[in-house]
Amino acid sequence: MTLGTVSLFALALLAQQKPAKPKPPTDGSLAIEKRDLASVLTFSKDGKYLAVMDYRPSSKVFLYDAATFKEVRTLEGLPPCDFNDGHGRGGGRDATLQFSPDSKLLVALRALHQFKFFMVWDVATGKVVGKLPTNEYCSDAVGFSRDGKEIVLEGLDGDTGKFERKLKTWSLENGEISPKPKRDFKFSELRDIVFDATGARIFLMMSERGYQVADPLTGEVLEEVESKIMARPQFAGVAQCAELSPNGKLLAIGSTKWGTSVNGQGRAGLMRVWDLEKKEILWNLEQPSQVGYVAFSADGKLVAANSMGTINIYDVATGKLQRSITGVRGTCNDEPWSPIAFRRDDGWLAGVDVTGVRLWKPK
Repeated sequence: MTLGTVSLFALALLAQQKPAKPKPPTDGSLAIEKRDLASVLTFSKDGKYLAVMDYRPSSKVFLYDAATFKEVRTLEGLPPCDFNDGHGRGGGRDATLQFSPDSKLLVALRALHQFKFFMVWDVATGKVVGKLPTNEYCSDAVGFSRDGKEIVLEGLDGDTGKFERKLKTWSLENGEISPKPKRDFKFSELRDIVFDATGARIFLMMSERGYQVADPLTGEVLEEVESKIMARPQFAGVAQCAELSPNGKLLAIGSTKWGTSVNGQGRAGLMRVWDLEKKEILWNLEQPSQVGYVAFSADGKLVAANSMGTINIYDVATGKLQRSITGVRGTCNDEPWSPIAFRRDDGWLAGVDVTGVRLWKPK
């Protein structure tokens, strides 16, 4: 065999070993087929993984390669969903997934019976880092601190009829979650736990009018921002979800608006983006129905709102509609709680419907 032949043989062998690039998706394509099974999803901060929780019956969490959508591993430990229990049926606000800022940990929040509880896994190994007893704490929202060293939960604590709304913080030490909360104090209701860009403040009482900023260490309200325009009766409603932009300068809030929706079914919705430096609303737009999820693209140029099966994608700077995706049927009886998230590498939008996880062009 000549030297040239050997070189050609070596090149051919390397070409075979080199992983093939994933095929580009088609608009609206089914990336992961999980008919009536997928409930919530989220991409890791480093863009490598997509986590999906089963809607029924196992409540397992599956990790996928975000580029190829091939399954990487299954994360277990959540108890099965109880179909006879109304609190255990749905995804959305009955279930939450969130990666830590360094993408090394994944926290899952799941509703079962009258309680909710969370589990934390090491993403690389699938090892359970921590689990909260199911009868100890009923939580509505969960979030990692910006440095990833603490997990903060909000919810109701206590016996039936004697609930107190609490904010509790668990520390992560040496790869393990602390057995008892590091902090525990009463405070007012919030829908999502959102830290500011510094990690030193947390947004509370996000509403159609504005928001409060509090110290996550003490619960003390440091600042309250309210729009006089949004205080008008025609904008009255309840905030449902919120997300901070990647640069930490904008806050998107989706809400329910009292009154009939655009399509005449259920309540209307609003989507607004706050400029946190100027403390004013950048833009505010009515949605077809109540907004269950909002999401920023990785570059912060686009923001999406899922409103009862209609996903609207906007230019963040102008509020101009880039695309409207209709007919998205979630796994929770077409409620607005079907989650959405932008993929980091190409900016495509992923969302849950009755068939599984689909991908759409952002515009």
